[in-house]
Amino acid sequence: MTGQEWDALRQAELQGIDPKGLVPLDTIQIDTGLPVEERLQRFLAQVKNPYCFLCGDTPVKLRFAADGEPLETILRRYFSDLKQEGPNDFESVDR
Repeated sequence: MTGQEWDALRQAELQGIDPKGLVPLDTIQIDTGLPVEERLQRFLAQVKNPYCFLCGDTPVKLRFAADGEPLETILRRYFSDLKQEGPNDFESVDR
């Protein structure tokens, strides 16, 4: 894949994408016995656009800042804040 093709995938906006054309993450099969490089290639072949996909029925768009904090740091802070806040109304919602 060329740099221009990667840029086109990265710049895609959810508003311009039909959700029916997005790949649900739960349909992707990953063979953990394969080498990392081959797993990545197979993942990319299945997801089609790693920046836009479905989680359940929800369209997701990933964006990364070149000078941003690592995702691990952001997630740790997020879950730490949730833990400090305690239970919230979302926990009691029936789905």
